[in-house]
Amino acid sequence: MICDSAKRNFAQLKEATTCGRLALMECMSVKDKQLVNVVCAVNEDDGDVEFVPLAILTTNPYEELAPPSPDDPQGFIMPDGSNFKLVAAIKQEATDA
Repeated sequence: MICDSAKRNFAQLKEATTCGRLALMECMSVKDKQLVNVVCAVNEDDGDVEFVPLAILTTNPYEELAPPSPDDPQGFIMPDGSNFKLVAAIKQEATDA
């Protein structure tokens, strides 16, 4: 399920797109200190400019992301075409721990 914060970010992204208030920035990931490309909304208030990060662009989404499987609501299609069941993987991690 898509979380509420992601839904709010998406709504803000749509609004910024409509107004033409977007920027593409290079930022550093706090998690792994790697540089990432980020889509930001641009807000202005009394001459001050604020960049609000909304989405990280991947280098190659076809290799880095697995879309949901249309045939299995708990599955994802891996880049090699195989089906990955998220629920089964979580249960296995809990068993291994």
